[in-house]
Amino acid sequence: MFEAFPNNIVLSGVSMVGTHEGRPGQILHEDHDILYLGAFRNPNIEDPEKENSAARNFIKIYSAAGQANVTFSDNVPWSRWRKLIFNGVMNPLCAITRLDSSRMRLTGSIIEGLAKPAMKEVFCTAKALGHDLPDDIIDTMIDLDPMDLYLKPSMQNDSEKVGCLSHTNCGSRAH
Repeated sequence: MFEAFPNNIVLSGVSMVGTHEGRPGQILHEDHDILYLGAFRNPNIEDPEKENSAARNFIKIYSAAGQANVTFSDNVPWSRWRKLIFNGVMNPLCAITRLDSSRMRLTGSIIEGLAKPAMKEVFCTAKALGHDLPDDIIDTMIDLDPMDLYLKPSMQNDSEKVGCLSHTNCGSRAH
C-alpha cells in the first residue's frame, strides 16, 4: 500500500460487532458495536500526530450517530491480537460444535480442554511478535459476551446459513 501510495494516511480498525444476517438482506444487531481505530503507521510520514489526527477525525464522524463505541487506539496491532485470542479459537470451535459462545462456556470442558490451550498458543505467538497482552486476556475474551445473549460468532452463523456442517449443501462427507 505504501509503495503505491507513499504519502497516504492509512487507518486501521478492529471491530467487535454483534450482528449477523438473518434472512438475506436482514441484518440483526444483537449487541452494540465496538471499534478500536488508529493509524496504520506509514514510515514515510514524519509526524505521527498527523496520522493520529486523521484517525481521531474519522472517529468523530463515525461516532456521530451514536450507534458505535469507537475508541482511539495508538496500537491497533495490539487490539487485533486481543481480538484474535477470541476469533482464532472460539469462532471455529463454535462453528464445528454448533454451540454458541454461551453454551460453549457452559460446557466447561470444551473451554478448558480445547479453547484455553489454543488461545494460549495465540497469546504466545503475539508475545513472540512483541505484542504484550495482559496475562488475564484469555479469561477476559472468553467472558466478553454477556452470557444471556447466546451469541453465535460469525463463522457459526455462516456455516449454519449454507448448511455445510450438515453436509447437505457442500457436496462433501469429510470435513
